[in-house]
Amino acid sequence: MVTLSNRVKKYGDIVKAMAKIERNKHIDILKQSVDNVVIVLTGQPRATSLPQWKSIVSDYYRPVVETYNEDTGEWTRNPGPVPNVDVILVLNEKDTPDKYFYGQDPHLAGLGSNYLIPVEHSLAKYEYNHRLFEERFDFNVNKEKWEKYQSECWSWADSINFVYCDIKDIITRVQEIAALDDYIPSYETQYWHFNIAYSQHTDIFDKLTKNSVVVRQRYDLAPAKELPVWKKIARMFNEIWSKKCENNPTGAYHLHNSGVVKSPLVLLSGQFHVIRGKLFSSDFHNMFDGPGAVLFGKHFMDWCIDPVTGMFTDKHGVPFKNRNNGLMPGEDWSDPEYDVSDWFLPETLIPKFCQEYQYTIVEIKNTTLDGLFSRQHNMVDTWRLHWYDDWTPELVQEIQQYFLKENKVT
Repeated sequence: MVTLSNRVKKYGDIVKAMAKIERNKHIDILKQSVDNVVIVLTGQPRATSLPQWKSIVSDYYRPVVETYNEDTGEWTRNPGPVPNVDVILVLNEKDTPDKYFYGQDPHLAGLGSNYLIPVEHSLAKYEYNHRLFEERFDFNVNKEKWEKYQSECWSWADSINFVYCDIKDIITRVQEIAALDDYIPSYETQYWHFNIAYSQHTDIFDKLTKNSVVVRQRYDLAPAKELPVWKKIARMFNEIWSKKCENNPTGAYHLHNSGVVKSPLVLLSGQFHVIRGKLFSSDFHNMFDGPGAVLFGKHFMDWCIDPVTGMFTDKHGVPFKNRNNGLMPGEDWSDPEYDVSDWFLPETLIPKFCQEYQYTIVEIKNTTLDGLFSRQHNMVDTWRLHWYDDWTPELVQEIQQYFLKENKVT
């Protein structure tokens, strides 16, 4: 006997099967229409010295042009037209201290499991680190070693491009435009690496179209294999591709959005929330269409350091030198009277920019989220020791002994 519940279940299974067929058709259309894929890697090169980095990061994107054969362990070129793939790897030319080096979660500092220094600020700590980075060592990246490894990782791409960032140029620019004399680079530089990549490779960005895909991701992001790259691309373009039907014969737009131009597009993935009217999303990764990438590349850094409305000013447009995650001294962001329009956090910068520049914002829902190597896979590496000259185990031991002695004195 066929019960009502069985009929409902059978109907639900049919709907799911039809939806899967439509998603696959959608991806097949995208495989024919996407003309360029640009992958821009930014931030500190955490996790890149791990032997698993290539298979987790580079091989995640490789299916845009090739298919992996599980039986033979070989990659073969996909049939038909495939997008052109450009990879841009942005790196600080000289090592710069970050919060992990200064003692916050030091196992991410890239100096080994024994590296441990007090997180508290002190004049002695500041003076020692100043001498270390400004007087004693250059800490230059080993370009030959870095480029050889990355060229092997991305050998399947059409072009591999290396960009080296001089952090002093960023400091000078912020000091001049935002009138911020004591600026110390922080989380924002991982985004500004994209702007530097754009300025040095306008030839790559000038050829992009509405059918192009541009990825910005941190080096230490481990893309979720449960959402393969073509399915992720489909999520971004999902709002502008619809199947033909009786009420929508052109198939160009959803019925209620007919005639609305959706580009520029941005896909925000991970921890997407709206808190007191502000969009939040993880800072690990995002994806643009061509116009969205160009808009971001041209304007984002200038938008951040605008002397009147940027992230280094208070709500009155007055330069403020001690902004800390959007809060002024003595202010509590849980206070309902706090003006949320001034929130500049790692998780709000890109969503805030995209709102103001009128992007169509798409989010990844109902799937396993991308995560970091250190969290998703419990993997950390010695990236400073591996990629930057002058770093040695002996120097790490010297730092340890210095702060151990300094702590005993104080």
